[in-house]
Amino acid sequence: MEEDEQDEQDFKHVSWRCDEFLQHSMLTRDNWLEYFSLSQFYDRNCINQKAREQQLNEVARLNLIGIEYSLEDLSTDDIFIISKRNRDAPKHTQLLALYYILAKEGRLYQCPDLNSIIKSRLNRALYFFRGASYEINRASEFDLPDGRQWHQTQKKLRFNEPHLLNLPARFNDVEQMEPSNQSDLTTEIMYGLIGSIQESLSKYENGNDE
Repeated sequence: MEEDEQDEQDFKHVSWRCDEFLQHSMLTRDNWLEYFSLSQFYDRNCINQKAREQQLNEVARLNLIGIEYSLEDLSTDDIFIISKRNRDAPKHTQLLALYYILAKEGRLYQCPDLNSIIKSRLNRALYFFRGASYEINRASEFDLPDGRQWHQTQKKLRFNEPHLLNLPARFNDVEQMEPSNQSDLTTEIMYGLIGSIQESLSKYENGNDE
């Protein structure tokens, strides 16, 4: 068995694959649970395990309370989506997590939740806005007689340059930015966008902690 980036606290950063199983069997809708049960994602106190050990029928299984895994109905066999639900009544369940298996590779992942996706997108947007504002500032200068002057440059904007990973201090704390009243409107707008994204990200993170 192979595990990548194992993290006991957060399985969203873990991928899993069992070479021994795949050497003898192909993944199908009939054996997905057997394969999934070999992974660290599987809770051995789940309803599926009890039903298998006690050889329960469908009606008896629905009367059990606890964690249950099921295969989502898709029109393709290239990917298997597995739902993890908490069953607290025969006809009531609550979705806790989703997992997916790439059938050809046998690679198993936990799907990221909505919170993680939003935070990732906000952080990525903030990164590029900060880089753009730095480049705008570097490409211009201001003096009282001539106002703001833009430099002619053929250099392309590169967001993977080292200086974007370590921006000047005044770009690292937007709340303390005080652009000159004479500064170019484009730069001020960029500062505002950066501040808005940082504020949204901060509120979002604080809201999830409450």
